[in-house]
Amino acid sequence: MKKTHEEITAYLMSVLQSSRYGLTIADIVRKTGISRNTVGKYLTILCTLGQVEMHVVGPAQVYNLSNRIPINKVWLERMPLAYVLISSEGVIRDVNENFFQLFSSPENILIGKKMTESGIDVLQKISEMPDYLLALNGKMGKKTEFDEVEAEGATYIIWTYPVVLYDGSYGVISTLACQNPG
Repeated sequence: MKKTHEEITAYLMSVLQSSRYGLTIADIVRKTGISRNTVGKYLTILCTLGQVEMHVVGPAQVYNLSNRIPINKVWLERMPLAYVLISSEGVIRDVNENFFQLFSSPENILIGKKMTESGIDVLQKISEMPDYLLALNGKMGKKTEFDEVEAEGATYIIWTYPVVLYDGSYGVISTLACQNPG
């Protein structure tokens, strides 16, 4: 009996989930019995969707499940908290209106700047946080759900996660809530 698209996808995802260090296409073919061409096609699609990541290790391409959260523009438009969207190079790609209200900073001053060059103390502190550094590499390192950061006379609750951006590139999103304005 021929498997459906959903069945093949679920099977490949479960095989990848069972592997701690990732698998090559040849490994997946051996474990699943699915043809090399089909495995390659599905892995390409899953990589494009941000559900799987491919890393080159020597001559091999190794596939792992992604820890990144897929982000789209509709999701961002509905985000109730202030956020900063950062590229994998640490460059600010987007901030929302709530962010502007929190920091009274015009958009054109921030977009395209590195977090460390933004002139906003809390962004500098986020760029030094271990969870931010892990997120830049697509990893989640949360020991707790959030971090507390004191900056500019206020305490901020910050959530930081690795993401796949709406254009397929990798990055980080940090959402901020001001706990006690200064």
